[in-house]
Amino acid sequence: MKIWDCKIGECDTTDVPKGGDTPMREAVALAYRRLTGQNPRFMFTGWDGELTEIERAIVENRDLNPTCTSVEQLQNELKTAHAEIDQLRANIARVREERDALRDELKRHEAESEEG
Repeated sequence: MKIWDCKIGECDTTDVPKGGDTPMREAVALAYRRLTGQNPRFMFTGWDGELTEIERAIVENRDLNPTCTSVEQLQNELKTAHAEIDQLRANIARVREERDALRDELKRHEAESEEG
């Protein structure tokens, strides 16, 4: 099973009206349903998320500050990167299967046209 993860921002929470989590949750749940055909089994959200040092360095377009990065952070981010790679591989395999099925269907159609 895979879990989709997203971090979005960044704003001062004083700019967010009371109940500001609800429209975000509803939008994500709707997109999830449209994409998967299922309701999400769970959703953890809130305005208290933080970026890792690596993510912050990317957002700020700067070099990584090695004093802010722990081995555990790097291991977690490596694990996330591997999961994303696995997902991409699965998507590629799915697209190749769809392509092959379409090729087979086209060949059958061409053979039927030649016979008829």
